[in-house]
Amino acid sequence: MSICCRRARIDDRPALEIFVRSAYPDLVPFKGPDRWRWQFLENPFLPNIEGFVPVWVALDGDNIVGQIAIQATDVHVAGRVHSAGWVVDVIILPAYRGRGIGHLLHEAVVSDVPILLTLTMAPATRRMAERAGAITLGPTWQFSRWVRFQADDVQRFLVRRTRHHRHLTKIVQLACGSFALHHMLALLINPWLSLRDRNYKPRPRSTSIAEVERFNPTIDGLWQRVAAGYPAICPRNSRFLNWRFVDCPQLVYHLFQAYRDGALVGYSVLRCKTSQELRQGVIVDLFANRRDPAVFRDLICHAVEYFGDEVASVECATSLLEIESILSECGFFKTRTLAPTIVVSDESLRSEIRGLRNEWSFSKGDHDWDQIDPAADRQYIPAPVSQRLSRPSNTINHSDHTGFSRRRAQVFRCWIFRRGNARKCREGSKAQSPSANHNQTMGRSFVTPPHSNPVVVAVADDRAANQL
Repeated sequence: MSICCRRARIDDRPALEIFVRSAYPDLVPFKGPDRWRWQFLENPFLPNIEGFVPVWVALDGDNIVGQIAIQATDVHVAGRVHSAGWVVDVIILPAYRGRGIGHLLHEAVVSDVPILLTLTMAPATRRMAERAGAITLGPTWQFSRWVRFQADDVQRFLVRRTRHHRHLTKIVQLACGSFALHHMLALLINPWLSLRDRNYKPRPRSTSIAEVERFNPTIDGLWQRVAAGYPAICPRNSRFLNWRFVDCPQLVYHLFQAYRDGALVGYSVLRCKTSQELRQGVIVDLFANRRDPAVFRDLICHAVEYFGDEVASVECATSLLEIESILSECGFFKTRTLAPTIVVSDESLRSEIRGLRNEWSFSKGDHDWDQIDPAADRQYIPAPVSQRLSRPSNTINHSDHTGFSRRRAQVFRCWIFRRGNARKCREGSKAQSPSANHNQTMGRSFVTPPHSNPVVVAVADDRAANQL
């Protein structure tokens, strides 16, 4: 049967939910009705086309077998505003892949949307854009700053990085389960991080920074004052910011504004990742006058202090050289380089954009880059809107599964810290019988939740325990 492509209508929504559930069942908790409504019906930049949604579907008879969705936006290029869209949620059923359906869908979208932007994409999506004559824009870099690692952080990171390579994943699981690789790496990395922090001397701040619940019209004044310094950017006004960061379901963002002499000079948006993701803090968005690097530095340093040691690392992304240099000063390093693309139908605008390809400003607040990215097999529980970061207690929680048995953990710890007493420790582990919720290990105790599977990790002294 032949495949036909068309724009979806609102009454196609039940069929779209069934399609996403069958194509990517793991995505269902993160692509629920609330997020779908927010992204495709409540978007303030969405053109008013009654009865239709910005989703293009491929049909085999009456069954949806593929889709490309568009997150509507405006782009400011050389002072002029143009309607555009971010390419998101490119999904083809496995049985229909390799038949060119993605290209058919992309052609249908290009005929309806004058400017298509893509920041993060799979190789297949890049091929679609290149076939449509996309312009590759200047690089956008993702940065990371390591803070302090627990063994569980290392294991989840290694498993996540190898999740698309089955054999590597098995090797990682074997190395962590049998040889405690994740514990060894944490013990090696943390002293270096402590030395780095001891030698770091932050500069005095030139601004005062305060948290707000919502962006008010003063942010529009900042946008109007400094937008001319950004040759190509998606808007950073209150209409976009409140929709993107305040009204967004599932995710909880923390909004901060920087003031100098009572005037608003910049803002930042931060997020502490959910329990199902890696234990990270994210600097989602930064904005200030490009000629005022002190504001960017203050906002970045404030973010690092705000997350503190509650996270294992802090992430940030930018395409601006000004912010790149400040991130490097603050201990961040590049972990990923992206090459965004743009498809433009208008030839005169296309020539203008080609000349500005290295002047675009992107962050994790653009596209749908910042969304829940599961790193382990854990239940997702949406955070309430009123949630705020809570500082960790002094209780050490080893309730997360690490695949590390009690006896093996004790033997390994003794081998690291007291190799001469490894035999004694092995004998002690046989005789040990911990209670359900309280575990005593070599003079140091910790409490595990009543409904968890406790993993006891023995340590030789308090100083070593604090490094876990």
